[in-house]
Amino acid sequence: MFQTRRRFYIGPLAWNLRIKIALGAAKGLAYLHKLESTVMCHDFNSTSILIDSV
Repeated sequence: MFQTRRRFYIGPLAWNLRIKIALGAAKGLAYLHKLESTVMCHDFNSTSILIDSV
């Protein structure tokens, strides 16, 4: 039997890290909103935010 994904439980994030993630997401949306070209962001939710390191 092959295992395709390994899941690791890290535990809840600290509040200061949560705030940094939320601010980074807000800055990214503000950047996209200010662009000259039209950018559609119709599916922005917590599962759309990728965290590369903790």
